[in-house]
Amino acid sequence: MEKKKFVRKQERFVLFLMLLLLFPLGALAQQKLIKGQVVDEMGEPIIGATVMVKGVTGGTITDIDGNFSIQGKVGSTLSVTYVGYAPLQVKVTKQEGNRLVMKEDAKVLDEVVVVGMDTQKRNTITAAVATLKDDAIVNRPVTDVTSALQGNIAGLNFASDASESGTGGEVGGEIKFNIRGIGSINGGEPYVLVDGVEQSLQNVNPADIESISVLKDASAAAVYGARAAYGVVLVTTKSGKQDKARVTYRGSVGMSAPINMPEMMNSVEFANYKNAYRSAIGESPYFSQETIDLMNQFLQNPYGEGLLGITANQENTGWRGGESQYANTDWFDYFYKNKSLRHSHNLSISGGSDKVTYYVGLGYTYQGGLLDRVEDSLDKYNVNTKFQIKPNDWLKFNFNNNITLNLISRPLPDMSILYHQIARSQPNMVTEVPISGLYNLPSWNEALYLDNVGYSQNRISDAMTCSYCYASERLGHYRRDESSF
Repeated sequence: MEKKKFVRKQERFVLFLMLLLLFPLGALAQQKLIKGQVVDEMGEPIIGATVMVKGVTGGTITDIDGNFSIQGKVGSTLSVTYVGYAPLQVKVTKQEGNRLVMKEDAKVLDEVVVVGMDTQKRNTITAAVATLKDDAIVNRPVTDVTSALQGNIAGLNFASDASESGTGGEVGGEIKFNIRGIGSINGGEPYVLVDGVEQSLQNVNPADIESISVLKDASAAAVYGARAAYGVVLVTTKSGKQDKARVTYRGSVGMSAPINMPEMMNSVEFANYKNAYRSAIGESPYFSQETIDLMNQFLQNPYGEGLLGITANQENTGWRGGESQYANTDWFDYFYKNKSLRHSHNLSISGGSDKVTYYVGLGYTYQGGLLDRVEDSLDKYNVNTKFQIKPNDWLKFNFNNNITLNLISRPLPDMSILYHQIARSQPNMVTEVPISGLYNLPSWNEALYLDNVGYSQNRISDAMTCSYCYASERLGHYRRDESSF
């Protein structure tokens, strides 16, 4: 009895060993090659697409005809990925003849950067490229695109100080910038393209921008030419989409205020300082003690009774010189506002069908300057239109037009003269004379003449492009050609 039990145990053990030996062979026998082709929506083969079996490490890529072969079995799930296309997962129903169709995905394209005539994944790019989306622009109350770049893209150096051109941060003044510092004794500014057309960023409405790309390396010159040696700024404006008509309004109101204003001496401090200077170099005092006493009285009661701040000469033919004036004027406080108003209003209409898409953007911006008692303001009008007509699958027309009108009012065309005059005016000089009139102003008090100066600059910019794109079948492939005029 015990012998029979032992024999049965041996038979079961041998059967178990046979099953262990046969199991891998059976599993391998079921692993066959899955063959197929990966194509796009137009039926064109996709070269270099990655094909993997879900849950299994390793994979393969498609060849020049989009064909692939990978080890798997019916019922497995294939995962297919390619740059610019939505990931695809398909359950295998047959070993051969699988045709996998991939669709383009705009969201996936956000992870792709255009480099010259090709595209690369962002994590494989060796060149320095920075991008800025519209949500980072519209949330900032700026009146020009250059201001929107500040603090959003690293490596940009901005300069709004007064230069030989006379612009120093006033309304309508262009803010110059460079990428990674000055690269030439001539400055070296980046090459700016708006929808493929060279324009100034001052002419672009921030509300119309879709995205901004900054190519920081000099390698951009390989595509855009010698003008791109100091970097390239690519601005893409918004376009219409296949959707019902949509009307959007966006407005903002803000205030501007001067900061870090210089603190001037009062008239008494200035008089003592200048007299001490003249005494140190062996000269007589510039201000008499009588004039200094009048300055002290004027500080207590500015332009009060008998305190005009200025006196006539002995012949009563004009005003006495600056050494006899005893007023007290802070010229920075006199010519600068505490705050100024600015506001912008933008209205856009977009939409379209499968044949026609459109986008029309209207913008108005007002920016009051920081100077007081003079004309100092900017009125900017923007009209941006983009139309795309697609009669059929192989023909497409594009029309873009960006019109900008800038109305600038300033005291002088060269503002550095004004800034210089304000800074050099003495605090003992008056802001008004007892007898009004242009010809009664003292010739040595140039600050009073600034109330009567004015300069207007009206400039218009129109950038228009028309292009067509068609696809022609040649040698079994589709080729796209584009022309602009």
